[in-house]
Amino acid sequence: MAQVNVKSKIASTFLGLESTFGTTASSLYRAFPVAGTVELAHSQTEIENETESARLYDRKNTVRGLKGGTVKFDMYPRVPLVAYSGSNYPSENYQQQALKAVFGGHQTSTGSLAGGAPSTTVIPVDTIGYFSRGQWALFTTTAGLEPALVISSSATALTVTPALSSAPASGSVVANMDNFYPTETNTNTLTFQHAKVDSSDMQWTYKGCKVNSFDLKIERDKEIVASFELEAKTWTTGSQSIAVTYATESLGAPFAAVGVSCSFQSTATTTRVHYPLESVTFKVTPGMMFLEELGGVEGATGVMRTGERTFAEATLKFRADTQADFNWNAQTDMQLHVMVPKLDSNGVRRWMVASIPTCQIVGAPKWSDADGRLICEVTVKSKLNGLVAGQSSDLSYAPFVLAHG
Repeated sequence: MAQVNVKSKIASTFLGLESTFGTTASSLYRAFPVAGTVELAHSQTEIENETESARLYDRKNTVRGLKGGTVKFDMYPRVPLVAYSGSNYPSENYQQQALKAVFGGHQTSTGSLAGGAPSTTVIPVDTIGYFSRGQWALFTTTAGLEPALVISSSATALTVTPALSSAPASGSVVANMDNFYPTETNTNTLTFQHAKVDSSDMQWTYKGCKVNSFDLKIERDKEIVASFELEAKTWTTGSQSIAVTYATESLGAPFAAVGVSCSFQSTATTTRVHYPLESVTFKVTPGMMFLEELGGVEGATGVMRTGERTFAEATLKFRADTQADFNWNAQTDMQLHVMVPKLDSNGVRRWMVASIPTCQIVGAPKWSDADGRLICEVTVKSKLNGLVAGQSSDLSYAPFVLAHG
């Protein structure tokens, strides 16, 4: 035994999608979780050895079985340093790797330019193939870039909702976004590495990691936080030459819940009407399981998505609303879009969007007191996207989309 002094928050982290289950990812990306949030736990089954003995207290050493482990960490959602306009193409980064493990689906591309005679709901674009039904994109309005959901497309134009605050000008930028959405089939697993700077022996690699849970918390005047919980199949500890050199963040600054635009209304409503929320938390059920066997990597050959019918739910808090009970009683199909802006280093307005295009209020609204005010809390559960026309893909049906751009 050899004790050392190690500062727990001074560390480096790497992660990447595995091409072969349980084998270190060929490309590992330097990641930047929230300091102090990485929690690692590894284990190995201890099978009792019950060999007969002539002595009562003759305990035998256990027989080692399968390895396992858990990884928990928080990250701040971020956007690429430069928007995906026609001259900027997406490149892989650690956030994309982590979210593809959660969702399975990722839609992105370079951007385009608006064609002639755009309106607030129908925008011709120069290159229609860069966009897909069910995704979010950014359109140039008089207020700057503004997000909208693509619900239909023709050979030359995109139809969006909610309606933009103003019609884009012909020739203006239509920027793409990183859109993450659930696929019915998902076999993605992660390699996760973590190393403490103060000791080369304090290093961990977890492989064959499936995502057990993913939460996104948006609270007034706080940084937005995404929380991950992974379950690993195998691990290595001790010195592994994991780099602990100083590195700078490859993405933009974190989002703060300031100036948030929220849409919580019937799916029949197409206008862009802000609905004030005091907080909202999204919870995702990835529905991933290991494919167990006698051999493989610690008794598994990979992962698959079995899933549940509710992929995502959201808990909303807001001041008293006389329609809350009505919408619950009527089982009204609602849409929930939470759009968070920030200015990048070039003064361009960028966005994070968390969207449940079609949802139902489940459970009676809860009423409580907050410093003398009546507050309402409701929980909504996702359904298949009912806004998109001509559905034919996982993205067009997606019950939840998380977009950065």
